[in-house]
Amino acid sequence: MNLFARVANVVSFNVLQTFFSKALAFVNFAILVRLLSAEEIGILGLSGGYVALLGFVLILPESVFIRDFVKIKGDINKYLSSFFGFSIVRSLLLLLMAVPVAVWLYFQQQSEVVAAYFLLLVTSTLLTSLTGPFREAFYANFRQARITFVDLILNIVSLSALVILFFSQNILTYGFIQVMVALLGVGWWYWNAVSKLGFSFHLFQGWLTLAWKSVQGFALWNHLSGMAIRLISQADIVILGFFVGLIELGNYAVALTIASVFFVFPQLIQKAVTLSFSQRETNESTRNILGIAIRYNTLFSLAQLGGYILVGPYLVSWLSPANPDVVFAYSVYLATGVTFYNLARPWLALIVAKIDARKFFFELFLIPCLFAVPLYLFFVSREGAIGLAQANIIAYALLSVWTAIYCMKTLHVYPRFQLAPFEKNMLVKVFRKKHSQK
Repeated sequence: MNLFARVANVVSFNVLQTFFSKALAFVNFAILVRLLSAEEIGILGLSGGYVALLGFVLILPESVFIRDFVKIKGDINKYLSSFFGFSIVRSLLLLLMAVPVAVWLYFQQQSEVVAAYFLLLVTSTLLTSLTGPFREAFYANFRQARITFVDLILNIVSLSALVILFFSQNILTYGFIQVMVALLGVGWWYWNAVSKLGFSFHLFQGWLTLAWKSVQGFALWNHLSGMAIRLISQADIVILGFFVGLIELGNYAVALTIASVFFVFPQLIQKAVTLSFSQRETNESTRNILGIAIRYNTLFSLAQLGGYILVGPYLVSWLSPANPDVVFAYSVYLATGVTFYNLARPWLALIVAKIDARKFFFELFLIPCLFAVPLYLFFVSREGAIGLAQANIIAYALLSVWTAIYCMKTLHVYPRFQLAPFEKNMLVKVFRKKHSQK
């Protein structure tokens, strides 16, 4: 199977996995909206924002698999052991760091429930992060089918577990459900690594050094770049928590949940295209892939925004029947901002594959990241939640434009817009069919 076919296979399973995962996540969230109070939905959003910010130190050394798998696949067991051991140590340290944040949330919101749920969410997030090395190893080895299968089953289990909420309708019960499902996920992914990859966990001499070396290089700066984007997408609800109550936070959290869906498929495109760029050396092939990626990514990004504007009011009415008009207004602004960012995905893929991660963090992401926070503060202080949602458009649009300019300026690579081989084959088949009919 050639590279294009392998990448296409990965993307196909990625799309399948994402479709089912997001569909089940929407059903999951709709159930929560109906079973939990408006204040508890606000707690979900606020806690998620703080967990996202805490993620700045949730460094993932396994991200090197995507870029360097060809070089390290012969030592896959060694790297997996090192990265898994590092993940355990890192998660324990972050759990300790989360305690003072929980105390801060208790005094800020005057609620022990907020603090308790935050700690439960941190725990489930850290448990899930332990599966990262195994997931990335499967993905880099073009075994997305296994990832799709495991994630689908875990999502079904998570959704089924919500039955418990019908008997105990409170947010802490949901937090315990999240922790239990995360524990199950760790166990199952570990078993998959053992049975499918031949993984055997052992902490050899120098395991921590190997992980730390990966962290200090590409993984650290790639992580910080990703977190800069998460700051733009999650800092807004944390900032909003200083200006409004939990009910309004709940409305904004529902809108954020909807808008977050717009990240998913373009992110898959970026990941797959990065994998293609990392295995292509010629400028000519890079230009061709970039052109194809830009064309399809733009069409899809605009199509999903347009589709949402048409069907969004009905979706919001189903998802959040209490305040559909308010939530829809927030979500349209947030989704528009995300769409602007999505347009830059192919450029980001090329940057990740071809430019030193430390270099593009400081030169590309740091300034927009620092700009977003005062921008959010200015708009939320004047217009409240709706102003904050509008500020997202400005932040993402500037980041998107700067990304494309930076890529062309640094790499001197410009897209070539021509038909891909599979597109030519499709046109030939259509032409032949029409010709035969005549």
